Amino acid sequence: MWQIHSNYRNNGDEAFIFGKKGGIYRRNLTAKQEELLLASFTSQSDDGQILEVSKIKKKYEEFAKKKVNKSVVYRMLSRHGWRKIAPRPTHPNNDKILLSTFKKTSPKWYKMQG
Repeated sequence: MWQIHSNYRNNGDEAFIFGKKGGIYRRNLTAKQEELLLASFTSQSDDGQILEVSKIKKKYEEFAKKKVNKSVVYRMLSRHGWRKIAPRPTHPNNDKILLSTFKKTSPKWYKMQG
């Protein structure tokens, strides 16, 4: 608190004009480099293949020429609008009525439940 009073006495109203705060001071890659990195994985994601963060992390470390934590990669993916999409638990074309009928009439199903 005393620093604010001292700064105001010494500098007047300029004491309340703060410089830029925040930002990316210690980034490993520029935004363009990150886009290039993710471009190599875009075709896989468009085809519906499962992408592993460990593979993206290895490629990121090659670009940055140093080891990074997984959280760095997750933040980069978030910055570029990538999100985690989990596979569906059931097939979208499954017929629930047919499945329930099969469960009720199949002799093997009863043996498994017993």
